[in-house]
Amino acid sequence: MKKEKNEIIIFGKRPVEEQIKENYNNIEEIIFIHQEGGMSKDMRDLKSLSSEKKIRVSFIEEKKAKLLIGDVNSQGILAKIKKYQYKKYNDWLNQDLKKNESNLVLILDKIEDVGNFGAIIRTAAAVGVSAIFVPENNQAPVNGTVFKTSAGNANKVNIINNLNLNRIIEDLQKNDFWVYGIDMDDTREYPAGNIFEQNFSGNTAIVLGSEGNGISEKILEKCDFITPIPMENGVESLNVSVAGAIAMYEWKKQQDYKK
Repeated sequence: MKKEKNEIIIFGKRPVEEQIKENYNNIEEIIFIHQEGGMSKDMRDLKSLSSEKKIRVSFIEEKKAKLLIGDVNSQGILAKIKKYQYKKYNDWLNQDLKKNESNLVLILDKIEDVGNFGAIIRTAAAVGVSAIFVPENNQAPVNGTVFKTSAGNANKVNIINNLNLNRIIEDLQKNDFWVYGIDMDDTREYPAGNIFEQNFSGNTAIVLGSEGNGISEKILEKCDFITPIPMENGVESLNVSVAGAIAMYEWKKQQDYKK
């Protein structure tokens, strides 16, 4: 049993369960790993749910599972799904953008760690982010680990890839988005103030930079505002998924207060 080029393998109870409930037509096969003492109630329930949806089910040994996904905590269940389908930019622009008066999007400038990418997606789904834009190169893909760290929420956010981020920012600005770059350079002055001093009204785009280098200078030049997250005790930076979560929830807090 091997993975085909046009499919990915996700693992973990929550990601597989979410996939069955939200997008079962995209599942090729559910794979249970033989466990000592037999299947738990959770696994039996997922097997029944798979049968209801007419999804093919199979069983394998732990050794074979590790050949497919490596030495990770699979929680005893895998799923082969069709390769992740990224949203098309023009489809999002024409179909999804006008659903809300105030939209939040994320622009990820080369997030290469799949754990960080998955965590960002999970928070984005919880906040109600309209879309996540990722560049053509040096960007983590949506794979099994991303599904696991996003707790299965990768299907709940529009992810748009293979983009020239400079052009995307320009186009978003033409569509009435204000673009905020989250920057942690302590040598830079921030005339717009920190993240908690922003007035997020209308459409908002938040830019997050790579784990090692932050936001590139070319992208920063395109931003309407560059804003830091205030920190104490000499701490210089935060994990990008944490910084993103703080920024997203500051936006959400302001939207909730306006209701």
